[in-house]
Amino acid sequence: MNKSGAHMAAKALDPKNKRGIAIRWASKDVAAEAVDKPITQWLEHHPDHVTELNDWQNKIARKLGKGGRFDPRTA
Repeated sequence: MNKSGAHMAAKALDPKNKRGIAIRWASKDVAAEAVDKPITQWLEHHPDHVTELNDWQNKIARKLGKGGRFDPRTA
């Protein structure tokens, strides 16, 4: 990972970053790496998290099936 990518990944994963600002990733690989690890840790932390994620995915699928648009702020 290049220096810029490492900086963006660190900023995105900083738990003190509560501003909810999306950043532009330098590459798809940087984005995948920055998101994959914390999601995997969250899913492995408690068995109910898998159910929570599946429920959320189903909710979004139903919303999109009704002609809705995905908006993560309201999901």
